[in-house]
Amino acid sequence: LVGGFAWRIVRRMPALTRRVPARRVAAAVGLAAATAYTLLSGAEIPALRTLMMLAVATLGLWLGLPGTAGVVWLWALAAVLLVDPWASIAPGFWLSFGAVGLLLFAGTHRLAPRRPRGFAARTRAGLREGVAAQWVVTIGLAPGTLALFQQLSLVAPLANAIAIPVVTFAVVPLALLAIVVPVPALPVAAHAVLEPLVRYLEWLAATPHAAWQQHAPARWTVVVATLGVLWLVAPRGVPGRWLGLAWLLPLVLVVPARPPPAQFDVLVLDVGQGLAALVRTAGHTLLFDTGPRFGNGSDAGSRIVVPALRAAGTGTLDRLIVSHADSDHSGGALSVLASLPVGRVDSSLEWTHPIIAAAGTRAHRCAAGEHWHWDGVEFAVLYPFTADYADATLRTNNRSCVLRVAARGFTVLLTGDIEARDERALLEAAAPLAADVIVVPHHGSRTSSTPDFVATVDPRIAVFTAGYRNRFGHPRPEVVARYARLDATLLRSDDDGALWIAAHDGALAVTSARVAQRRYWHDGADAR
Repeated sequence: LVGGFAWRIVRRMPALTRRVPARRVAAAVGLAAATAYTLLSGAEIPALRTLMMLAVATLGLWLGLPGTAGVVWLWALAAVLLVDPWASIAPGFWLSFGAVGLLLFAGTHRLAPRRPRGFAARTRAGLREGVAAQWVVTIGLAPGTLALFQQLSLVAPLANAIAIPVVTFAVVPLALLAIVVPVPALPVAAHAVLEPLVRYLEWLAATPHAAWQQHAPARWTVVVATLGVLWLVAPRGVPGRWLGLAWLLPLVLVVPARPPPAQFDVLVLDVGQGLAALVRTAGHTLLFDTGPRFGNGSDAGSRIVVPALRAAGTGTLDRLIVSHADSDHSGGALSVLASLPVGRVDSSLEWTHPIIAAAGTRAHRCAAGEHWHWDGVEFAVLYPFTADYADATLRTNNRSCVLRVAARGFTVLLTGDIEARDERALLEAAAPLAADVIVVPHHGSRTSSTPDFVATVDPRIAVFTAGYRNRFGHPRPEVVARYARLDATLLRSDDDGALWIAAHDGALAVTSARVAQRRYWHDGADAR
């Protein structure tokens, strides 16, 4: 807009245009405005990409070497990486440059049509061009979007068709003008235009099936789908372009493998100071705790647990266990219940708790003695005892649900936040505590993991779920030493990240996300 205004003014100034062509001046003025806007907006990748493309195009115009749009795109790509090499690990980098690159590729070798005459003809041509661009961007970015976010908006074309022109030609100019011209009517006008747009976008987002959600696709399917996309949006004249759709099918149809029958795996998520563990069998899924609430409407359920479930190909939960009411274990439960179908909710919560209200008739209480079998895997609730619910003096920790999962000689113990009192009760009841893997009680607090309890469990692997530099000092050194004396392998979510524990094929395997997804820029001092 600024460049266009500058061009209209400069071309009427012969004294200037005899020295410098109007287009060069307009391009320089537009670039200066774009630089100011980029800095004002925070210089995020999409804005930086646009600025660099404008800078390269302007430089080419001044040097008399305009080049093609593809050359401008490539130089802008190099310039962004030169300014910020870390941009390459940002999703916005790939999506922003990918969208523009696809549009350029889809238009390659096409003869530019003559500009139609008449408002109606130009409008029809603009609509056709806009629909074609939306098709190219939507289908072209599908592999990358699914790989990065495991979801794809199906209403994006309808949203963009209205939002892009409204924001571009009304909201942003009015808001920027209000910065320069302190007239109260300008921001009021910008808000008046934006408000109905936001209502429209909220309505679109709330429509059924607004987004396609699925598992994290395998890497090879992303590569194949990308090749299919390039074939599908190739310029006219490339034969059999529609066959590119077939190359997208593996992206959707190849799902993550589940454990074989009579075997299971456990994913202990890194949710900071809290706990969330996913247990999968051949045909069932259980979630034990949901991580902490972060405040301001944000929690581990929406930010960590649900994306992890989706990435693992879990669209429904057969059972959710909320061990107790503490926020670091129950904080994400409402988000999980709102995001996924859940068959049953077990907890030690009071019947008036909001999670119980959200679960409705699916809510049940954890009670020792309850057990069930899924696909040859045995699940047993060891604690709390029914009498514990009648004792009003007990803290919430003392009613934590304890779950034992066993199959083919391998056992995992999920203990919530039980303390010394509860551990003694379990020992006195002769509960089957021996386990190959234990998620250590109460994050390794000194109030838990008593010597007798640790000796009875005698784990091969002890997992401490603690937040990085948490204020409680968890896990406590003396507790860590008790497990170390048993030669247990010690794993910590703050050091090792998420932990995948697989009891498959007669062996117990543990994979650390920090190791499996190691990058050279990670701090190596505390990595295992």
